[in-house]
Amino acid sequence: MAKEARKPFGYVAVTLIPTGIGFVMGGLLSDQPAFIYSGLGMAIPGVLLAATHFWTTRGRV
Repeated sequence: MAKEARKPFGYVAVTLIPTGIGFVMGGLLSDQPAFIYSGLGMAIPGVLLAATHFWTTRGRV
């Protein structure tokens, strides 16, 4: 019997979302668009991973 592989999307999402928000806020406060774009580049995948994690765990219950 093969064990089901864990999908730690939730852990990655919990890390990416606040980090991305911090980059966006730092970019807005210092008027640096590069920080805003990189923050969005982290936060948006974090939200997608959180949704994926929610969807996969919801299907198991």
